[in-house]
Amino acid sequence: MKLLSQAFVSSIAHAVIGLSSAAEDADKTTLQSINNNNLRGQQHQLAIANRNLITTTCSNPASSGTLTLQDTGSYPSTSGTDCFYVYWDDSKCNADSKCPLFVYVDGTTNAQSITDRDTYYLQLMADNGYVAVSADYNDVCGLLTGCSYLNGCDGPDGFRAKSAAIFEDRAGSVINQLCNSDTAPVDCSMGIASSGWSQGAHIAALAGNYNAQITGALLFANGNFNDDIIDTSVACVNDDQLILPKERRRSLVGMCVLFNMIFCLCLT
Repeated sequence: MKLLSQAFVSSIAHAVIGLSSAAEDADKTTLQSINNNNLRGQQHQLAIANRNLITTTCSNPASSGTLTLQDTGSYPSTSGTDCFYVYWDDSKCNADSKCPLFVYVDGTTNAQSITDRDTYYLQLMADNGYVAVSADYNDVCGLLTGCSYLNGCDGPDGFRAKSAAIFEDRAGSVINQLCNSDTAPVDCSMGIASSGWSQGAHIAALAGNYNAQITGALLFANGNFNDDIIDTSVACVNDDQLILPKERRRSLVGMCVLFNMIFCLCLT
């Protein structure tokens, strides 16, 4: 587990801060230029006028480990309104020493709650000097409604719409609220890392398509095709569809080979 922790932080740190070559420096300059051009006047002014996190609809989950929940908020999502939960270590991130942002998006049936996986990743990143946030989204699966991820990339509840609601620099989004917050000690110019699990990894993979401040992505279990129950292509997460350069993305994808109904071999 310690090795996994070190690899996790190392991957994020490399992707967000590790700018060593001239090509990477050029990428950073280009991303900053795009970001400056993407500041839409009316929406940006509205965001500045309403800088505090929205805290009226989302309850505080229990703290986990040594990390205490610092704030919670809501944002307009594809399902109407969803919540996000914010953690940081006051000794590392404060008014005098602001930090880069880490956004984690969990997988289907786990997104609309804080689980051990959320708190483990968030505590790990907070311990290493990030303001860490977990964002909910519509991840409902039901016998009558089916699963929201079967909508695939497009449509009002597809991966693109979910990612834009969280990551796009528009009034009310998770990113916009945090980057313009008076309460969270965030400096988004230092970098924003996105990470996710399964469906959440698809959403996190697309983050760079909607916000030029995204500087790294660490993705778990985000294969681009599902043929288990129903054929579902998620071609929007293919390399040629993602704006974030591939050297700033890390993806761990497992494969299960079904031998019979009770035994399968899973490989990474």
